[in-house]
Amino acid sequence: MPFVAPFGREFVAWASAATRDEWLESAGPVNDVFRVRMPHVLDEIQRRGYGIERLSDPLLRVYSALLALDSGEEPDPVAVRLAGAVADLTIVDFLPGELADVAECSLATISAPIFDARGEVVMTVSAQPYTHLTVDKVRWIGDRVREFAGHAHSLMAGALTAGDH
Repeated sequence: MPFVAPFGREFVAWASAATRDEWLESAGPVNDVFRVRMPHVLDEIQRRGYGIERLSDPLLRVYSALLALDSGEEPDPVAVRLAGAVADLTIVDFLPGELADVAECSLATISAPIFDARGEVVMTVSAQPYTHLTVDKVRWIGDRVREFAGHAHSLMAGALTAGDH
């Protein structure tokens, strides 16, 4: 999967402003609504501690195409444009006032970052409900995913510390 907006939000929500801007620009030309929305989405992911991926037909189609194109190298222009199509055709994540409407949307993933010892996001962990959920259920799953990510961080930090001896 290319590291191109809107994919990888949980990685860049805690990043510097410059990294966020670079990531946002990676999607190429996208609509103004997306460009205005994404900084707020990243702030909300950081506040909440996890991202929420809405499940939509455009997302499923583009995701399948991106997997087929993934060579493990830097994203090519086709992959970048496909990622930009998701940005243009879908509403990404949920802002605070929108979460009340979550039950009306199928959700693909609820993902939390796992940080390394330097505080940088090195991977994410996700629950993949692929269904409609209530706000309470989203928050419950989000809390569990975030807790798991915290445990993974602790295990990684412990392994690094043990390796230093």
